[in-house]
Amino acid sequence: MYVNKQVPMLTPKNYNTRRGLRVLVLEGMAATVVLQLLAGPFQTGYLLHLGATSGQIGLVLAITTFVNILQVFAAYWMQKSMKSRKPWLVIFASVQRYLWVLCGIIPFVLPQIWWVSAYIILYTTAFASNAYAAVIWTTLAGDMVPASIRGRFFGIRNTIIGAWAIVVVFLGGQILKWYPGGQGYSILFVICGIFAVLNMIAFLYYPNIPLVKSTESNFVPMIKKPFHDRLFIKAILFLASWFYSGDYSTVILLCHAECTACQHRRCFPHYGDPNDRDDGRLLFLGEPECQIFNA
Repeated sequence: MYVNKQVPMLTPKNYNTRRGLRVLVLEGMAATVVLQLLAGPFQTGYLLHLGATSGQIGLVLAITTFVNILQVFAAYWMQKSMKSRKPWLVIFASVQRYLWVLCGIIPFVLPQIWWVSAYIILYTTAFASNAYAAVIWTTLAGDMVPASIRGRFFGIRNTIIGAWAIVVVFLGGQILKWYPGGQGYSILFVICGIFAVLNMIAFLYYPNIPLVKSTESNFVPMIKKPFHDRLFIKAILFLASWFYSGDYSTVILLCHAECTACQHRRCFPHYGDPNDRDDGRLLFLGEPECQIFNA
């Protein structure tokens, strides 16, 4: 494996390297708040709030993967022309974070007929910018961590961020429970706006390590080279199936939950809307009752 020799080795006296590792963790935690509260089930729920159809939700979920094609060109551009990675990382990441957060003001500034279309435009632009930011961040973050501890560090970092993500998702769900509808999503977007700013501040503390460029300079050979690695192919197939199943199941589960809520209101009108219940009574959707209603 190639090692950037300009990356300092980790020693007790190397304060800058240790500070960079701490910044990587804190930056990841700030980014996780934005990612968890604006993506996944929260994103699908917000799109339903805007009035999106199943086809439009599927389109939005596909945009993230589609625009990642730009990462190929981003890598080539970085190898050919980029002299300093840190400024470009801040620029592209800022565009992605802030455009995504701006989706929260759509219901307040546009007629309802434009809500979904405006979201798709902002979201596409944001993640086109993120395609470039992701390539730059991956290489810069890798150079910030000495090779001798790189695997262990990112394992610990991912564990911390994963635990933090659980807390964020739980609290986000509680906010939507306490403030259902548009008010709850407005609160989530405000929180994400604050953490997006903190995320950008953390990026400013990244060291600007010089980029050691690849020896391969031609575009086509550079693209073909990873496909000669069998482990790379296996990893790509696994990630593709994983993300597809995750996005697909999210839509199905939320649509099922919506249908269940509608069925509940018909079968148990004295309970009212299950999202408005505050008396602590359990909601039972037994099969016999629904069969009686359908009969």
